[in-house]
Amino acid sequence: QSDYNYEYEDEEEEDTMADEPLENIHWHDLRSRARRDVSQLKEKQVKVVYSVGLWRKNKDRATGMAIVDITMLSGFEPSIQDLNKLKDGVERYISHYEIYGGRLLMYFDKVTSNRELVTFEAYQTVKVSPLQPASAILYDFYEPGIKCRVFYSAPSRTTFISKLCSEDVCQCAEGPCPKLRKTLFTEKNDRQEFACYSPRVKYGYRVKVSEMNPVDAFIVYTVEMLQVLQKSADESLKAGDIRYFYQRASCKMQLEPGKTEYLIMGQDGETTDEKNRLRYVLENNSWVEALASPENCKATRNRNKCTDVKNFMIDYSENGCKV
Repeated sequence: QSDYNYEYEDEEEEDTMADEPLENIHWHDLRSRARRDVSQLKEKQVKVVYSVGLWRKNKDRATGMAIVDITMLSGFEPSIQDLNKLKDGVERYISHYEIYGGRLLMYFDKVTSNRELVTFEAYQTVKVSPLQPASAILYDFYEPGIKCRVFYSAPSRTTFISKLCSEDVCQCAEGPCPKLRKTLFTEKNDRQEFACYSPRVKYGYRVKVSEMNPVDAFIVYTVEMLQVLQKSADESLKAGDIRYFYQRASCKMQLEPGKTEYLIMGQDGETTDEKNRLRYVLENNSWVEALASPENCKATRNRNKCTDVKNFMIDYSENGCKV
């Protein structure tokens, strides 16, 4: 049986300062490093506490010696220090343990009819979202066919939510996934409805993706601005600028770096990168449209669709929402 609680912990580094005065170049380096440290994301380390309870019913044929085989939650690793305390402590709760392939095997010399409870911490080393249920199996050491399996899942609270943080501001990124639209399959009035009525957007950009990289629980798109149709919080943004767009890694949508241009409209981001540039999150309140290539637009059957999106971008750029 596996129960668990969880909490945040901050990891802090303490810098030791020499007693003698710093030279000018050292002061400059210290100030520069402080500015860099402030701009870095302040992520809190996440941990869970596993509580493993086991006992034997008198009528069972188990010999007493048993193994608990725990499949860890994705991205979590057990605390070696805690496991060593269980193995080497005075009580010697477990005889030994093994860790491999995301699994923890704990060996118990005996299992009595009295309920035994051991606990250990596990820390998140890789951000995975959403976390999937995992299993734990208790089986007899000499007769593996005698076993009991239970399933467990992550805490229901928002500890494991994908989020972006900069300084003291965090933006949740657990909304429904965005939908990739294509110009040749989009109705004329859909863009205007989305941009100006429901959900009503804050910005509109024509962009090109130059890079796509997985970072923690996100896919991060490095985007070049080709045309700024409308903007709000990102006041200094102009054509040629670079911005980062974040999409939850568990979402199916994938934008292609290269020649494809996209029309992206949505809500302003709430966090900034190390250069104080606004970061954007792509969710279901974002319009993401792969624009048809010039070659495809030359085809007679596609001309009306291509004209529709061209006229929309001109009108939206010049007039915004007419409401």
